[in-house]
Amino acid sequence: MAKRLTMNTRKGKPFSEVWGEFITSQTAKGVAEITLRNYRQVHHNITRFFDVETQMDELSKSDFEKMVVEMRGADLAHNTIATYLRVIRTFLNWCQREGIISITIPNIKEKETVKHFRAISSAIVGSVNSLRSNETMRCRILIVLGRS
Repeated sequence: MAKRLTMNTRKGKPFSEVWGEFITSQTAKGVAEITLRNYRQVHHNITRFFDVETQMDELSKSDFEKMVVEMRGADLAHNTIATYLRVIRTFLNWCQREGIISITIPNIKEKETVKHFRAISSAIVGSVNSLRSNETMRCRILIVLGRS
């Protein structure tokens, strides 16, 4: 039996079109609707920093690095950039499994900003509680912090 050679025709398609195929594939796979909505939102949001009409066979790792630089220049939060890259990496992994493109991008670790804030606010509340002599000031500070 002769081996049939098939050519991947998605390599010449734009990023946005292949992203649509990725969404369709993930929908068929049974991915949660909220995750699909997140994927669509990330695609929409990166259009400010990345040309989504770039052909898949023209993409390189440096395109995504430039995108990150643009995002940082626009003062996007570190965790926002990390989230976008995590979704893009999921897309690129899918592309690799489909034989479309084999680009890998590194992880950016998210910062633990919320925990840090909680520790600081707890320390402030502890200091405020020691201000028993000035009850009015203590109440004002606790109101600002959202504590009673």
